[in-house]
Formats: sequence, structure tokens, C-alpha cells
Amino acid sequence: MSIDDPFSAIAIEGLGCELVAIFARSTARQHDTPARWLRDACDYMAAHACEARSLGDIAAAVDCDPVRLSRGFRRAHGHSIGEHQRKLRVAAASELLATSTMPLAEVAQACGFYDQAHLTRSFKAVVGCTPAVFRKGV
Repeated sequence: MSIDDPFSAIAIEGLGCELVAIFARSTARQHDTPARWLRDACDYMAAHACEARSLGDIAAAVDCDPVRLSRGFRRAHGHSIGEHQRKLRVAAASELLATSTMPLAEVAQACGFYDQAHLTRSFKAVVGCTPAVFRKGV
């Protein structure tokens, strides 16, 4: 590159393209395989879907800083940990609604919601209908 000839510009351009390719490949690898602590956090939340778990609890379980976990989770999944937990609880509630005749208040309690109204609001936001309508349609 220190030689001033007609080929220096081509050499510099080629090296620049190679650097861009190296950085692009490393970024693509980072996005293809989520970090171990992100996978562990998802597994932990799935195993404890109907239990109240704080961000600190989840971070401690996967040995990660809570801020790093929160930011990394949102970047990887496009939603917060709290939203993910609600979706898991709604999925558990929909399973109970489809397979049992439990009253809605008991379903709410079993799935970690504060009360039946909380279940209804969350269920309608995720599924698009109330739990009662869901149960009738199943």
C-alpha cells in the first residue's frame, strides 16, 4: 500500500472489501446463534411459566447481569421479558381452558395471573378474544 502505483487503489479497495466481509460474517454468526444465557433464560421461563419470577430471579438463574439480559432478550426476540412471560402464561391458560372445565378464576390463579380480570385482559391482548369465548370455540 505504500507503493504509489496504479494498483494501490485496487489493493486498498480489495482490503476494505475483505474487512467488510469479515465484520459482516462475525455479526451474522452472532445473530444466528443466540447466547447461551439467552437460551437458558427462555428455558428457565418456560419451566417456571406460571410462577412469579422477577428479572433479577431470571438473571441470577442464568448467571447474567439483569440489564444485559433485558437488553439482549429484547434485541433477540423483539419483545421484553415481561411480555414473554405473559405469552407463556396465556399459552398455559389456553391449554387449561381447552382441556379442563376449571372456572376462569381458578385458571387465572393456576397460571400466575393476579385475578380473572388480569387473565381476561392479557388473554384478549395476546389471543384476540376473551377466555370464555376461546373456551366456547374449542
